Amino acid sequence: MRMAACSLLLLAVCVLAGCSTSVNYTPQPTASANVQATRTVALEVPTMECPFACWPAVQKTLESQPGVESVTLAEQKNENLIDNRVVHVAVGGGFEVESAIAALAEAGFADASVQTP
Repeated sequence: MRMAACSLLLLAVCVLAGCSTSVNYTPQPTASANVQATRTVALEVPTMECPFACWPAVQKTLESQPGVESVTLAEQKNENLIDNRVVHVAVGGGFEVESAIAALAEAGFADASVQTP
């Protein structure tokens, strides 16, 4: 009986507390509402020939472009050679592919282009 009385008292407190408090609910925008989706652009850089000087220069050039989140080299058959001259660029808002290609040309990597599937 004592347990039932305690349970009833607890229920009454919860109901009264719930009814006496007013909650002003203002929906907040979700984080994703303010975040631009990331997409990947594949660039072919035909004049990128070695993984020791060329690839770091290409990577640095692309990473300096607005909107670039990351730059990765496509998988290579041999880590000491570049046999796949494709670079994957994860980009968000503000990235302009034409500006990135122009920056690559200025850095000595002419003829870079967007890789088409």
